[in-house]
Amino acid sequence: MRWITYKNAVVATCLFFSLAFSLLSLLRYQHFMMGSYDLAIFDQAIWHYGRFEPPISTVRNMNILGDHFSPALILLSPFRLLWPDARILLILQAVIVSFSVYFIFQVLEKKLQNSLAAYSLSLTFYLFLGLQYALDYDFHLVSLSVLPLSLLLFGLFNEDSRAYWGGMLLVFLLKEDLAIIIFFVGIYQLVIRKKIKLGLITLLIAAGFFYLESTYLMPWFQDNPAVVKNHIDFYALGNNKGTMLITGITKPWIVLQTMVDAPEKIYTLIQTHLPFGFLPLFSPFYLLTALPIWLERLLSATQARWLFEQYYGISLTPFLVIATGQTLKALSKRVTFKIWQLPSIIWMTLVIFFLSLTVAVIKHAPITRLIHSTYYHISTVEASMNQAVSLIPPLSSVSAQQPFVSHLSGRSEIYWFPEHINEVKYVLVVNSRPATPLNDTERGAYITVLLKDKTKVLVYENNGVYLFRNSQKK
Repeated sequence: MRWITYKNAVVATCLFFSLAFSLLSLLRYQHFMMGSYDLAIFDQAIWHYGRFEPPISTVRNMNILGDHFSPALILLSPFRLLWPDARILLILQAVIVSFSVYFIFQVLEKKLQNSLAAYSLSLTFYLFLGLQYALDYDFHLVSLSVLPLSLLLFGLFNEDSRAYWGGMLLVFLLKEDLAIIIFFVGIYQLVIRKKIKLGLITLLIAAGFFYLESTYLMPWFQDNPAVVKNHIDFYALGNNKGTMLITGITKPWIVLQTMVDAPEKIYTLIQTHLPFGFLPLFSPFYLLTALPIWLERLLSATQARWLFEQYYGISLTPFLVIATGQTLKALSKRVTFKIWQLPSIIWMTLVIFFLSLTVAVIKHAPITRLIHSTYYHISTVEASMNQAVSLIPPLSSVSAQQPFVSHLSGRSEIYWFPEHINEVKYVLVVNSRPATPLNDTERGAYITVLLKDKTKVLVYENNGVYLFRNSQKK
């Protein structure tokens, strides 16, 4: 049975978790539980790409290339044409993330010199809660970055130049601030690996791409600068980028203090490294290359970035797993033993695997919802929500509440209720479950107004779900 190899086992594992994470996302979508905001933004943009149109998001009221430089999303548009539904993006995201392990396994196999140990440690990738929370929370560029980053690291450690430069190019075309990670990879090549030429080239290319994208390309697409977020909001270091940089260099203790000045930040640091036995913290590779990810999260004034349950930690996953392998390899050289003819490196990786599994089980990892039968049942309210969505013609303009937006994003005009309720053809709301940005009182007041408005025809009402048609809108 020559086909029974560890590499084939890895491919089978990638397929299994692709299916599992796809199912997890699809069921969450079916229950109208997605964050919806980001999924709707990117789905509408990719829908436009498939029609050879600018990637405009009416949810954000902007060209998404002006918010994050992400032309790589064009590659997903053919898939959306095959299945014109936002759910295809959730499936693609699950597959892209899951197959990152194919490259991570090969890095670990070379480092650990043991296929079983490499496979055991690779499984911690899927168990990591930071990854599962991201896949359980909408659709994000940072989630897609896991594959090109894994490809880049495979090229770095396995001396594959095509993988190294190919992964780097995909990273640059996916999200502009990821170039900062590549910059630190260049420092790692230069300082730790002593690859002067490769390190300098990597540094210069990363700096050049970041400068080009953030200074020229993104502003060129910002037709509505007022809605563009400031993604570098390290206000504890200063009020502008120059001051922030100077403070960071001249007063590093302020940086360190800011990174641990809130309980949420400390909790995130602990929960991120606990499943790996805190071993990544002993890896110079991790301390250097993961630094920009941590700086962006913990120095930010946006508190959501500090939270472990958010999606911001997923890009750390390949770095965590590979760094754990590095530390275990160094440890196995000092601690050598055999139990049942198995070398110490296998037992060490198994300990980390079971530690990761234990943390995932205790913390009720999102993937564990798949074993509960109730998760597969649709409530009467959700059935009514689906019915209301089905009554809206494909290209009609809509203002819809947060749970509905990603179900209706494949059109030119989709807005987050109550925006443009008097300009669109349809208005869709649900009063029987909470949804941002309105509280129950505000939402009820809007529904009362809509019911009294003679220009709004009530098309559907059931279980607190209301669908209105604007009789004055053609």
